[in-house]
Amino acid sequence: ANEAELLAVADEWILEGGGKGKARLFRLETLSLQEQVLGMQGLSVLIGVTGTGLWNALWMRDGGVGVQIFPFGIRAKGGAEFEAAIRHGPGRYAEWVADRYFSTRLVTLQGISCAPPRGCAPHE
Repeated sequence: ANEAELLAVADEWILEGGGKGKARLFRLETLSLQEQVLGMQGLSVLIGVTGTGLWNALWMRDGGVGVQIFPFGIRAKGGAEFEAAIRHGPGRYAEWVADRYFSTRLVTLQGISCAPPRGCAPHE
């Protein structure tokens, strides 16, 4: 996966925004409940792909931000429950919805590859 790249970009955003922190990766499935709660309480921003891990936003301190990422085609299938958890927890909510899909095995009707970084939009 591209976790190292994502963390590096997040660190750049933190610095550009005048922040002093550092991006961290939490593998919630490897942590006890107590470790999850303590970890979330130390965050000011939680970014995650839509899923049950976002319920942990309930443990964040007030004033934090929760960002829910929706892969292509997923937004219509839900996410409202996690939005509610984020709004109830830290209070501020944002989302990013992918408008393209990526595949090394698919091409557009014109024969153009849908591989990253280009991807393909639904109308292609």
